[in-house]
Amino acid sequence: MTRDRGAVSGCAGLLICPVCTEPLTAEGRTLRCPRGHAFDFAREGHVDLLPAGHGRSTLTGDTAEMLRARRRFLERGWFAPLARALEDCRAALADDVAPDHGRGLVLLEVGCGEGYFIGGLAASSNRTAGPDGDCCFGLDISRDALRMAARRHPGVLFFRNDVHYRICLRDGCVDLLLDIFAPRNPREFRRVLRPGGRVVVLEFSKPTNALIRGLYNFYFNQVMTRTAGWISGDATAYRYLSASVETFKTLEQMKADIESAGFSDVEVHPLTFGVAVIYVGFVNP
Repeated sequence: MTRDRGAVSGCAGLLICPVCTEPLTAEGRTLRCPRGHAFDFAREGHVDLLPAGHGRSTLTGDTAEMLRARRRFLERGWFAPLARALEDCRAALADDVAPDHGRGLVLLEVGCGEGYFIGGLAASSNRTAGPDGDCCFGLDISRDALRMAARRHPGVLFFRNDVHYRICLRDGCVDLLLDIFAPRNPREFRRVLRPGGRVVVLEFSKPTNALIRGLYNFYFNQVMTRTAGWISGDATAYRYLSASVETFKTLEQMKADIESAGFSDVEVHPLTFGVAVIYVGFVNP
């Protein structure tokens, strides 16, 4: 059973105003801070916390066409094992951490897209965390993504944000933060995570082995884009992938970025000969 909008709005008190960073309070279908800045929930249930002048508000992010292609891809089950692993991570964290905010855990996915991963965690937490469940948040810069996500996953509070500018959540309130092939801001991740919390990042990497790297470049430039287009049913939706390869960091660079933001004991789990890597960073209790 999914939680209703009223239950989810109870989590809104963890949000902060994008203009003045004061706490936000839900008043009906509006979020309001003590200084009077107000932000209305959209009909679908998400809220825009990216006003002009407070981040890259003119960016549009993924289009509806790209998001529909991604949803078709995900619904074929290709990332189901990762989704189950994240559920296990959430369950283990619930056993390890004693939240002091009167609810279940606080979960956040950055760059949530159409909400596949955070929506799955919200459904899982409703089965295991008691009547109040967890507070689940998803942020993205794409309005199309937030509309799709909010329609599909009413148990998650979705909001528009620019992760490179500020995450509109209070300091030290998040238990588990996910970043799955999405933009990153490790220092903001560290700010919003509570002591004992953790961040899970999944990102492509540059293999160090010359042979593997050559195969990797051929795969991304010639195979992956076409295969993803065939699986999703949209031949054009993933053409940006080959160009993005040049921006990927090495495993060592990514690990250093996460550590420099204040995370300790960063775990590195290479996948498929280092083509993709899962990083898990911890905040000291």
